[in-house]
Amino acid sequence: MPRAETTPGRNGSGRLPATVILLVALCGAVAVVHRDLWLSGFESMTGDQHDGLIAVALISHWFNVLTGVEPWHQVAWFHPFARTLGYNDGYLLFGLAALGFRLVGADPLLAVELVPPLFGAMGFLGAFLLARRMLRLEPAWACLAAAVSTLSPGLMQAATLHIQIYAVGPAVLWCAMLHGMAMAFLQGARRRFLWLGVLAGGFGGALMLTAFYTFWIVGLAILLSALVFAIGMPRTEFRGLFGQRRPWWLLGVPLLVLVVALLPALWLYLPLLAQTGGHGIEATRFFALGPLSVIDTGPRNLLWGWLSPWLDRDAAGASLRMRYLARGIPPITLLATLAAMLLLWRRRADPGLRFALAFLIATLLIVLSTVDFGGRAWAWRVTFLRVPGAGVAREISRVVVVLAPLAVIACAVPLAALWQARWRIAAAGCAMLLLAEQWTAIPDTGMRRTAELRRIEALVPPPPGCEVFVAIVPRMGQARSMADQLYSHNVDAMVLASVAGLRTPNGFSTFNPPGWDFGAPNQRDYPARLRSYLEAHGLAGHACAVDFARLRWFGPSESWAFETAPLPRPPAAPGLHPIADLREHAGWLESGFHGLENWGAWSGPKASLLLPLPEGWAGGGALLLQMHRFAAGPGQPPVVVTIAGEAPREIDFTDGRPREVALPFTAAAAADGVLRVTIEDGRATSPRAVGAGRDERVLGIGLTGVGFARP
Repeated sequence: MPRAETTPGRNGSGRLPATVILLVALCGAVAVVHRDLWLSGFESMTGDQHDGLIAVALISHWFNVLTGVEPWHQVAWFHPFARTLGYNDGYLLFGLAALGFRLVGADPLLAVELVPPLFGAMGFLGAFLLARRMLRLEPAWACLAAAVSTLSPGLMQAATLHIQIYAVGPAVLWCAMLHGMAMAFLQGARRRFLWLGVLAGGFGGALMLTAFYTFWIVGLAILLSALVFAIGMPRTEFRGLFGQRRPWWLLGVPLLVLVVALLPALWLYLPLLAQTGGHGIEATRFFALGPLSVIDTGPRNLLWGWLSPWLDRDAAGASLRMRYLARGIPPITLLATLAAMLLLWRRRADPGLRFALAFLIATLLIVLSTVDFGGRAWAWRVTFLRVPGAGVAREISRVVVVLAPLAVIACAVPLAALWQARWRIAAAGCAMLLLAEQWTAIPDTGMRRTAELRRIEALVPPPPGCEVFVAIVPRMGQARSMADQLYSHNVDAMVLASVAGLRTPNGFSTFNPPGWDFGAPNQRDYPARLRSYLEAHGLAGHACAVDFARLRWFGPSESWAFETAPLPRPPAAPGLHPIADLREHAGWLESGFHGLENWGAWSGPKASLLLPLPEGWAGGGALLLQMHRFAAGPGQPPVVVTIAGEAPREIDFTDGRPREVALPFTAAAAADGVLRVTIEDGRATSPRAVGAGRDERVLGIGLTGVGFARP
């Protein structure tokens, strides 16, 4: 390990150079990470029209809370359910920071965009303190470690789409608080221990109510580090630790503060976790890293972008890898961190350095546990089943995103050792390589602050008497993609409700309230679904409506103008038609299908068909379906097919063979010339889940043919 007097960054007292180095490095790292924000004149926005605007709504919620408009646990959407903040991360620290920016004149969207640079600075400072006090690096090397931590490419890429990832910055600072608290206790500095303990306890509670899984992942790493540290502690040191007269009762103070600070989040999340059950294990495995994904920094990385297409080529495709799996640690950074572990092992007699080693070992174990080696070789299954709260973290590739900025702080240790050994050119060259391999081009999400502000301003204030509203038309008019059908109108409603101080039943999250059915706004049954919900909750006759395509309000007494998708073309004649030959009739697959292939189309767990009858059809008839089941075989429950207006039919696939069925329907079911059909497969699963490949899609029935027969 390097010693203080042999590393760069000090002369004389060293205070002024250290401060200058720190400020220059901090400003430089934050400026690089958020370069798109500065270069666009504060126009570029974090996230897209889906997740980015959800974050805006949640962060704006805290402005409403602190100005007395809303209770802290109740957001403006998902009306009239209670504790609705619990359906998503709480964003508390984001909201508090954004409030400060709004108080000095920033608009709601600019206030949100100014928070990530602030959190980046917090993370840099936390990493610097850990490098100085835990690893005992000199200011220059500590700044290098903090810069590598802040510039982590996995963090930058993940946060581009999901702003809550920037909570890693406060999490790193929280770890620095906890380390300072522990050192103060061991040194007998009671006053410093108490104020750091109270600060760390309260900050931990706020972090949990900001980004639950970030708190959970870091907390897991800290607890496992303590276990590894205790296991590796020499017996004499262990006896000496407990043999000394220490005020052990003092440990109860920060623990009590932490428990009290966690109570609001636990009160908020535990009932909803019990209600929803969290994510299933296979939904979690969908986002597991492959063995080589640990070093996959994505195709936009300056040094390693060329390598990305060759890493886990059989994963889930380039688009999925870029969006979820390109979260790895750059190879040189990883090697330097592993080298640091070897150097720390050589100095493990030092308790402080041994704890740093314990944290790195714990981090390595957690990251390796998330890697999917195929089949049963996936250790996270044990964590998922045994550790409380594991079901909350669905995208477990984010484990690397959260822990890497903490672990890679150690990458500067071997470089400082090289400098100490007079290999200064090699140390400087490695430092430049470390910084260069963090550089990753960030894709433009296309969101512009001024354009979004104009959309909001066009709808604020609402018409007199409007306190509750529903979204009736998405901003693009016809929502084509599955994501737009779920997100667009619901997310715009969330932002409008939070900014205008209104209530709306609309909204979207990973988990939604019971009875939520506000997807697919262009389907013909969307008006009926809205009216049914409003009537069930006593809101009928009092709700306004918003057309987000035309930026127009409709009052409670006005006739709402929905924009339903046009009916697909009817078949030319009765009879069974192969789906693959009817691409011009793709509109028959209304929702829940994975898209047409050259043989037909796979459904998910629930899918719907919109089938116009052939021209000239009169009366009832029979619906013809030709299909097979992915999860067919003995012991499987039947697939349920329901024609609107008719009793459900069960179709048995226990023999594993395809089926060609004729399902009678009455004239009443086809009164408007259209059959609406729902197909439900309660045992739909993915090929990857059953060891039949790496296809992550959840597959129900494979529809190969559809048609009609006259009675």
